[in-house]
Amino acid sequence: MKTKVSLLILLAVLLGACKSTPSVVPPTVVDAVEEVAVPEEKDVEPVEIPAFCTLIGLDADIPVASGTPVVITWGWVATTEAQVADHLEKNITTVTLDGQALAAVSQSDIHQLESNGYYEVVLYSDEVMLDAGRHALVYDVAWTESIDDGFDIYGPGGDIETLHDECYLVVE
Repeated sequence: MKTKVSLLILLAVLLGACKSTPSVVPPTVVDAVEEVAVPEEKDVEPVEIPAFCTLIGLDADIPVASGTPVVITWGWVATTEAQVADHLEKNITTVTLDGQALAAVSQSDIHQLESNGYYEVVLYSDEVMLDAGRHALVYDVAWTESIDDGFDIYGPGGDIETLHDECYLVVE
């Protein structure tokens, strides 16, 4: 019994020693500011929208979420790499957004598509932020000489002399 009482007293002494004493120094204003975490704004990834929407079966009205950056894309697909290079050499492409010309700021390499074996090149505009509303996207292509993409002949004297498409980016 003496052993049990001695162990209880020892336990009580040890537990009493573990108590922490509160700090008597109040936190300063600087300490409080340093502890506040400021949430970072998350970057919104741009959405890529083809300049030739209805030519590839998309609806003419393309919804875009407000606050989303937009990159307009266009390019060419052909059965051979040489035919894509021929298009790049001889095309005159104009892409406008609300009447303002968009320049290609980057271009992919000519690459083979895994899905069908055809070759493709893609061009990209700068990112743009659009206000709420309906924005006209116009795509026009002509060629300085006729070209063949393995499906049709384009340009002067070809089956298809020019291409034209109009789409609308609807920012909600």
